[in-house]
Amino acid sequence: MLLLKWLIAIIAIGFVGWKIWTFKQHNELFDFQWSVESGALISITVLLGILNWSFEAMKWKRLLSGVLHLSFFRSFASVMQGVTTAIITPNRLGSFIGRVGGLPKEHREKGVLLTLLSGLAQFSITIGFGLVGWVIVYGHKEWLFVLLCILFIGLGLWLFFNPKTILRPFIMRFLKQKIVENILSLQDISISLKIEILGLSVLRFLTFSFQYVLILFCFSTINDTLTIWSHVLVVYGLMTILPGLFFGKLFIREAAALIVFPLISFADNEIILAGLIVWLINIGLPASTGALMMMKSKQWFNSSTQQS
Repeated sequence: MLLLKWLIAIIAIGFVGWKIWTFKQHNELFDFQWSVESGALISITVLLGILNWSFEAMKWKRLLSGVLHLSFFRSFASVMQGVTTAIITPNRLGSFIGRVGGLPKEHREKGVLLTLLSGLAQFSITIGFGLVGWVIVYGHKEWLFVLLCILFIGLGLWLFFNPKTILRPFIMRFLKQKIVENILSLQDISISLKIEILGLSVLRFLTFSFQYVLILFCFSTINDTLTIWSHVLVVYGLMTILPGLFFGKLFIREAAALIVFPLISFADNEIILAGLIVWLINIGLPASTGALMMMKSKQWFNSSTQQS
């Protein structure tokens, strides 16, 4: 299974890389007439990028509220640092490294689990919207894919609300008692707070999916927002299911988009450039910001870290 994941990721990266090389050979990748409207749309997308990560910072702050008080600024900084460490790990799994680095040492282990819980909420919501988009675009075709999505959503939500499910005897053998206690503490998080986290995940998804729609408007003469947005939902659903290697799943979204967007008359170079712009705004710039915060922070992974 692990070999298959790496194979899929490598094929996706190779496919998009080949497309970019082809466009470079013919000087087609940046062959566009940029308008004032395009500049305005990109500017709005940058502002929405801040809102996108602000929702994630709110999730992080609320999840940590039962452990320690974290200001919104510190929460936002932790999230940015998480983007930095996620970008160099497969499937963005390393986001917890950046996030917990600013926490007091005694809370870092639980912080890792809270990061995973937050990611589980976003995963379930993204797959859910992806399924909605799939039904709008394709109807009930490929019902096996529909069933797979339903399975992922059900499993994700079940683990989100019932994390102690994973504490089976054959697993507990490999876990320290402290980790078991922290997993059980996730079970004690109130239902109302977990629903709030899901709500913030919905708001975050709506924000970053709308960013993608706005960037696509820079290249499209299609005025049907619902048509473009429904295809964006499918792309994000596929992107979430498909494994990635490094750089925040760079090229995985583009590979999915190259399959989906030609259905509504987007050219391949438009698809790739739109994806790269979205990646730069939502991953590249935040990761750079997080890296600067890490370098300037005297608290990151300091055992005497204090929060305010």
